[in-house]
Amino acid sequence: MPVQIKKIANGLELGGERLCIRLDFSEGALHLARVDGSIKFGPIVFWAEFEPKPEDRKFLFSTVVRMEEPELLEEKPTPFGNAAMVKWPVSLAGLRFVWEIAFFPEQEFAAFRLKMENQNRQPGRVWALSPFSFRGAGDGLEMGAGYTVWKFYRLGYQSWSPAGSIDFQEPQPKAKNFLARWLGLAPYLWNRQAPWVWSSEWMAEIVEPELDLAVLLGFATSRSQTGVVEAEVKYERFRRFEAIADCEGMELSAGESLHSEWVLAMLTDAPRGGQKKYFELWAKAMNARPAKPLTGWCSWYYYFAKIDQPSFEQNLAEAKKLNPGIELFQLDEGYESRVGDWLSWHHKFPSRPEELAGKIRDHGFKAGIWLAPFLAARGSRLFREHRNWFLKTGRGNPVPAMVNPNFKGLLAYALDATHPEFQNWLKELVRKLVHDFGLDYLKLDFIYAASLYGKRYDPKATGASALRRGLELIREAAGDRCCILGCGSPLGPAIGLLDAMRVSQDTDRKWKNLLDTVFGIRLAPSMQSCLGNDISRALTASRLWTLDPDCLVLSRGKNLSDWEIKSQLVVFYLLGGQLLLSEDLARLDEEQLRLFSLASPVSSRPAEPIDLFDREFPQELFLAGSPMSLLALFNWSEESKPARLNLARYGLKGRFHVFEFFSREYLGEMEGRNELGKIPPHGVKYLALTELSDKPSIVGLDFHLGMGWGYAQSEFSGGSGKISIALPGRRSGNIFLKFPSEKTMRALPVDFQDLAKMNL
Repeated sequence: MPVQIKKIANGLELGGERLCIRLDFSEGALHLARVDGSIKFGPIVFWAEFEPKPEDRKFLFSTVVRMEEPELLEEKPTPFGNAAMVKWPVSLAGLRFVWEIAFFPEQEFAAFRLKMENQNRQPGRVWALSPFSFRGAGDGLEMGAGYTVWKFYRLGYQSWSPAGSIDFQEPQPKAKNFLARWLGLAPYLWNRQAPWVWSSEWMAEIVEPELDLAVLLGFATSRSQTGVVEAEVKYERFRRFEAIADCEGMELSAGESLHSEWVLAMLTDAPRGGQKKYFELWAKAMNARPAKPLTGWCSWYYYFAKIDQPSFEQNLAEAKKLNPGIELFQLDEGYESRVGDWLSWHHKFPSRPEELAGKIRDHGFKAGIWLAPFLAARGSRLFREHRNWFLKTGRGNPVPAMVNPNFKGLLAYALDATHPEFQNWLKELVRKLVHDFGLDYLKLDFIYAASLYGKRYDPKATGASALRRGLELIREAAGDRCCILGCGSPLGPAIGLLDAMRVSQDTDRKWKNLLDTVFGIRLAPSMQSCLGNDISRALTASRLWTLDPDCLVLSRGKNLSDWEIKSQLVVFYLLGGQLLLSEDLARLDEEQLRLFSLASPVSSRPAEPIDLFDREFPQELFLAGSPMSLLALFNWSEESKPARLNLARYGLKGRFHVFEFFSREYLGEMEGRNELGKIPPHGVKYLALTELSDKPSIVGLDFHLGMGWGYAQSEFSGGSGKISIALPGRRSGNIFLKFPSEKTMRALPVDFQDLAKMNL
């Protein structure tokens, strides 16, 4: 559909199938609305924060300077496809700004970018650019009942940052101390927390849950600036919603120009669908790498920094008992003499690195290793000998990046990813690890260190661009075949360079961590926070990256219940990401080995959190299919609660067989709303929902969490039938069948390797 262009009094209107934009020349602002009238939003302006500065440092041009006549280009390429492009300029005090507005007539979103050109003879500094800003004027956001019922979905800054939906009735939890700010927030937000402000990094979505309406505001490129999205409710009024590109005071020389990142504004009647579309557009613009989940073993959550070579090799020898087999064997922190001295190994590892990697490959696994490439401990040789490679404070001191009792010297400092000597050292390090030592997998940790505020060798680099430059060097040196996982990584700059991304806080062998009360926000290791963040960021899976939900733990000790382990298994299976076990394999009993087999391989497609915008910890994961769909109903509370099944909520019409995995119960034929008993605290009802048929149906099985979804096939004709199941590994258990004329299901015992074919 071509864009519909209409001149109106004091303005211009762009019309499409689902969205229209009205430019008001007298206001110097624009208004967005859905064609059906369900959402209206405006006035929208842009602003810039710069030096030398006028009296209003955040300069809202529409309130001071009259905009020039806009230029309309009906066909212009963008990172998201061709668009009708409006370029709306304004000049002030030797600076020229161009507000770029990309309109897609068939879509429910538009894209915005701000260009700033320094036409003065003197350099200036740019602190922030906002290509999309609502700041309290006019009618604001008209959507349903208003902010009192809206939800605010926040994606968060880096791997460990809290994600999920909160409401506007209670203040957003704030980071209480410097470590919480370091680890949880973009530097732009460190000193900008307020009770009336709700903030996120990269994207946020305001949702009207009763009407299924939403406004999504998200950065869809993220190579050069950290994107922040803020909303404000103050004096009982929704006063602000804006996207801010943090330029960090970068110098803009005479004659130079600077673009903000692209920002998408989406007005949608499908909040989850809109978020999926946004992630796909972000992935396209950043050339995201295809998702390729791995299974494997990691040393961290059992041995932590106490890992030694005998323990590592014992687990290597024991790995053959895992069924199905795994692909990766990864050594985590503890092998290095000091954090930063990656080629100087601790005496606990007498073998040379290439010898250990060779042993891993000889056992049939890919070899992986942990490193933190952008920080070094105070006691490291790297810090002693190359202090000029480190990020500097305004006083010339090294910038602290982490306090960690595992690090020699306790404190670690941030390296400057723009320093040429460090860049050469980093490339040679990665080249040696991958190509000389034969490592196939790099787990990069504490990546946020490269993006901290500080003085860099390149004065024009921001934290985001410096981080991306460092990751580009690592990818270039490692090559395309090496799998790279990011942990503690700012999300935006890593897209397209990392294969996998940790999306949660560290897991732990305890459900909750009281340290979160010290931090003020969810940052401390715990299984609850890990699973909650995994589900809240589920829609990024297989779009932006391979999702890493953190490691699977099966030895529960005294602090985890059986139900917490089962809930973990179901989440990891349904999200379809990496599956790395972290245990002393020699100590696993038969039941624990069986639990691992239940989750491997993971789902070939990630499930979706149906209640993503209802609560901070979603509790409904749904994987649609035909004839079978899978549904997990979790209970994250401290008391048992009723399990209620509303099939229409999941788009399922008609009657369905309902089978519960852990009880191995056939619950009957159901439609509409149903009561399914109780879910224990931190437990799960895990259901297979199979369409009724006039032929026998596979309604479940008990030896894999997929229950046949996507890999079990059946054919019945007359009085006979065939069943085939393709599932790697040795499998023993029951296939459960329901015949139309029988009230109960039949159990069909099976024992097979990789493929089962049966005639009935």
